[in-house]
Amino acid sequence: SCHLIGLPLGRLTAVLLTHFHSDHIGELGEVMTFSWIGGRDTKLPVYGPPGIDKVVAGFAQAYEMDGGYRVQHHSPHLDQSCHGFDTRPFALPSHDNSNDSDASVMVLQCFSSGLTVKAFEVDHSPVRPAVGFLFELAGCKVVVSGDTRRCPSLLSNSSQADVLVLDALCCDFLLLASRTFQQCSSCSPSQVEGKANPRPQEGLDLSFQARVLQDITEYHCGVQDCLDIAALVKPQLLLLTHMVPAPDNPLMRQIFLAGLSYPEVMRRGATRMLLGEDGLVVQVQQGRVTTIQSSWRSARKSQWWGSFFQRAFWLLLFILSLVFAVHFKE
Repeated sequence: SCHLIGLPLGRLTAVLLTHFHSDHIGELGEVMTFSWIGGRDTKLPVYGPPGIDKVVAGFAQAYEMDGGYRVQHHSPHLDQSCHGFDTRPFALPSHDNSNDSDASVMVLQCFSSGLTVKAFEVDHSPVRPAVGFLFELAGCKVVVSGDTRRCPSLLSNSSQADVLVLDALCCDFLLLASRTFQQCSSCSPSQVEGKANPRPQEGLDLSFQARVLQDITEYHCGVQDCLDIAALVKPQLLLLTHMVPAPDNPLMRQIFLAGLSYPEVMRRGATRMLLGEDGLVVQVQQGRVTTIQSSWRSARKSQWWGSFFQRAFWLLLFILSLVFAVHFKE
């Protein structure tokens, strides 16, 4: 997606990791490789909480041979000394007392531009460490929550943010799917297929999938949680990311936004809400927030079939949920 968007990866100066779930670190090796090929002239700095050394060391070992092959093939155009990572761990904020919910630590500071990046601990239990990031430049403030449920540190560190980026799940949909899977797990194949079956006592074991769908709602923000947080923090822009199920078509967007109670700050237009997607550019300048849609949409058309199966899966899951909900209600 970075290539489709047209990001100049060769100018990448740092990667910030909030935590070590696979969906947040999976492309680290590819980002390192293609930014190196794109002209990055140092090892790639990677910032993260305790445990980052172990994670980065694994990627470095996995990509070591690949780097050697590319240098042999493309020498002298690739500098092997710039291949790999420069690991930069930071400590978690210390909490001297139970009321110190806004504690944060400095992660990096760019003296030439004035940009500062701070990290604060969030609640993604049982995942720990997990942090959010606070970016400040020229009086402008952007907060990226990472993965978290609503917690005091998120609220306090998001105070007076111009842009608040939150992860968001449609919990009602996921819990409905979980209940449906749980009900299906106790059904015999004959009940599901609606006809006689030679193995009527053999159940469909979907209980694990049901448990997973329920579990993930417990350590993320729901969409309504995000709106409630925005009502307290009052950012100019609330940007939702990490959205499950992905609202990437009109039907799923309606499902994702169904039944929400919008706070006064949104109803009168003081805070806007956007559903984030790759290629969305947010500019914050002199206290004014603007958004620009890149050429990602046109590039994305060529990738339609790549995401077709994901959309089809969620649509099928929704239809099955409705069918089984009606069936068991009867």
